[in-house]
Amino acid sequence: MKGAMALRGAKYGLAEQLLAASRQRDPRNRPVRFLLAEAYLRQQKVEPALQELVVLTHLSPEMTSPVTAMLAQYSRTLGATPRLRRALARNAPLENALLLQLAADPANAKLILSLASQIRGRDQLLDWQQKLLSSCVEAGQFRTAWELWRRFSNLPASAVGDFSDSKLPSPFTWTLILSGEGVANPGGRGLDVDFFGRRNVTLASKLLMLRSGLYELRFRVNEPSSDPSSLHWVFTCLLGGRDLLNLPLPKTSSGWVSASFQVPLGCEAQRVELKGLAQIYPTEVTLSIADLQVRKLP
Repeated sequence: MKGAMALRGAKYGLAEQLLAASRQRDPRNRPVRFLLAEAYLRQQKVEPALQELVVLTHLSPEMTSPVTAMLAQYSRTLGATPRLRRALARNAPLENALLLQLAADPANAKLILSLASQIRGRDQLLDWQQKLLSSCVEAGQFRTAWELWRRFSNLPASAVGDFSDSKLPSPFTWTLILSGEGVANPGGRGLDVDFFGRRNVTLASKLLMLRSGLYELRFRVNEPSSDPSSLHWVFTCLLGGRDLLNLPLPKTSSGWVSASFQVPLGCEAQRVELKGLAQIYPTEVTLSIADLQVRKLP
């Protein structure tokens, strides 16, 4: 194909002419549209390139991945960001697909923020925002993830005992389980729990950014239906995976429970989890946990 040869030879104007003529003869020719989009991008003609790519993804949805890969490569070229941002602002699905692909690498955070047409103001995080937060956490970039979360949500940090924040999924809000092994739901001033005792399961979890020092965990257990000691509060340092606290709920009657734990230097982020541990003779446990607090001790 002469158009492809011209493109490989960096004769972008000629490639555009030849490929546009081929497209006119066969509008459904997917390789031609893909190469024509590349010819446009090589000449900084972002708008017509996006038009070709949009048509291409409509003709073949499976082409979305190579299309976004092409745009991701182009986005890193000098001067591409403002042109690409303007063009993508009028094509939300393609913008989201590109940002989602870029979000797999936390090193792209600055580029993503420069391309995104919307950063905050929605009731839910966008797919690419959730992916970027997860990528940062997986890479151990907890402070970056925290700053991005605050920017995306525009919300103040919620109290540890506020389980209602699970409505806005992120690493820094509660993730509550609803499964055949157990259920955790926000209720009143705390958490309503139903654990069936058959398998180990994490019923609730959340990331914290506690500074080094001594802390107290404090909460109330209300109306356990049976021995609740199969339920444990576990605090883990995310750097190294060291347990800071593993506290089973007491077998005794309802009431206040407290325990202290130390966050060492260098433990930048922690995960708090309510875990249900499998029992030899499974017994269902229902209860509520109220007034959960984590406070720094003098």
